[in-house]
Amino acid sequence: TCMYSIHAHDGAVAAITCSASYVISIGTDERLCVWERFQGHLLHALPSHRAAYSLQLVMLTHQLLITSNQ
Repeated sequence: TCMYSIHAHDGAVAAITCSASYVISIGTDERLCVWERFQGHLLHALPSHRAAYSLQLVMLTHQLLITSNQ
């Protein structure tokens, strides 16, 4: 069942991950977006890596996120 449908990026979503509270996405528009998981509100939109073939997102803790474009 789809809970939310939102316009997240100006292009495709290259990578996505989530925690208990957040959803983090990186798009081909070179933005990293942090969303509130249950209401779908955009909390932050930050410049990110240039979208690459195998972009990775790893959330190590509630406050630490690692990104890679290789």
